[in-house]
Order: sequence, then C-alpha cells, then structure tokens
Amino acid sequence: MQLFLVVLAILAGASIPVQAGMNVQAAKALPSPLHASLLSFVMGTLTVIVMCLGARTPVPRVEHLASMPWWAWGGGVIGAGFVASTVLLAPRLGVLLFLAAAILGQMVASAIIDHYGWVGLEARALTPGRWIGVGLMLAGVACIKWL
Repeated sequence: MQLFLVVLAILAGASIPVQAGMNVQAAKALPSPLHASLLSFVMGTLTVIVMCLGARTPVPRVEHLASMPWWAWGGGVIGAGFVASTVLLAPRLGVLLFLAAAILGQMVASAIIDHYGWVGLEARALTPGRWIGVGLMLAGVACIKWL
C-alpha cells in the first residue's frame, strides 16, 4: 500500500512542471503574472468545490473553522506565493532549475519540520540517510545550474 502512495506522490509531483508551463502561458496572455496566479487559484477553487460536491462532504461548521490553529489558515497564502513564484521564476530559470531549487527548499524545510515535529506533525529523527538525501538534492541543483 505504501508503494502505491509513493507512486501517487510521484505522479502528483510530475504534474507540477505541467502546471508551471500552463501558468506561464496564462501569464503571457494576461496583463500580469499575478493574474495568471489568480486564474490558477480560481480554477483550483472551482475544482475543489466540484470535488467536495461529488464526494458529498459536509460543509464545515463555524466551530470546525474556529478550532483550527491560527497558522492553519496560511496554507492558501503559501500556495499562492508558490504559484506566483512559479510564474515569475520558471521563465527566467527554466522549469527544471526552478523546481529543483524549490524541491531542495522543500526538502530542507521538511527535514527540519520532521525532526522537530512542527506544524502538528509527528517528529521523525533526522537520520544520516535523510541528511544524505538532502545533500544529494543540493548536488543535483548544483549540477543543473553549473554543469
């Protein structure tokens, strides 16, 4: 089962450069790259609404929303920042370098979050294998940029 989930994660990751290309093309057609980011979030919001309706999920009650930690509201803000950075940086760096650098940032942050159990997640030790994985990603970014 876990292998299947890893394959799904790989497929989700493989969709990101496609999304970057779509958003860059939207940015070329619209007056501003920020409009492309807005378009991406409007379409994403509509998609999630349809998914919720299709899955017949109940509408969250006010007490559900009130019980969330204050920082849990920031996920969409971070997502918007990432989409905007994709639209602005991918054309300048190329999708491969941009996403490799972004993934390196994700790996470093993930290692720290896992190690300390931040944002409500279970703590997982930062083992030598995890350090090596992050180091290899750093080497990969360097190879993409300079070789």
